[in-house]
Amino acid sequence: MAEFASYFYLSGIILLFLIIVNIRVIFPRNAYTYVMKRKLLLFTAVFLMLLTLLPACDAQNAGSLKSITRPYIAQYECIEAKFGEENYLEKFDYIKLTLKDKENMEICYKLKNSERTIVKSKYDFDVESKRLTADVGVLGYKFKQSTIIENGKFTISKSIGGKQLVMKFKAS
Repeated sequence: MAEFASYFYLSGIILLFLIIVNIRVIFPRNAYTYVMKRKLLLFTAVFLMLLTLLPACDAQNAGSLKSITRPYIAQYECIEAKFGEENYLEKFDYIKLTLKDKENMEICYKLKNSERTIVKSKYDFDVESKRLTADVGVLGYKFKQSTIIENGKFTISKSIGGKQLVMKFKAS
């Protein structure tokens, strides 16, 4: 696709050069052709500006607005949860953590054969270190947790009652 764009760009420049060079030959000198020459030159100048500015705008590599502003705001799904040696994720239909905006988050989980539960909380995110810090109260436990989000993934590790709770999340 990039080769096609460069060939298109080059052919446009050549065509404009030929138009500018042959403008005297195409139009004889009179008042009507003078107006037409001005319009053609104005069109050529605008077209040349577009040809020089458009290749600088590479939409494929530019990314979305979300990736430019706050890429960490997303919904994260728990892909692994262990409490000690026990696979804790088997007790749930799902566990999802959603960063709603720049300070509010929700943890949504559903125990098997139970109702869905939503826990709302506040968080802070340091863009430079990619560190997410939140005060969370889930399943009767309240704790402050800090983790680093890398490539849309993060791990929460907390010692509760002598056992280690490890939860791995991935952006969905």
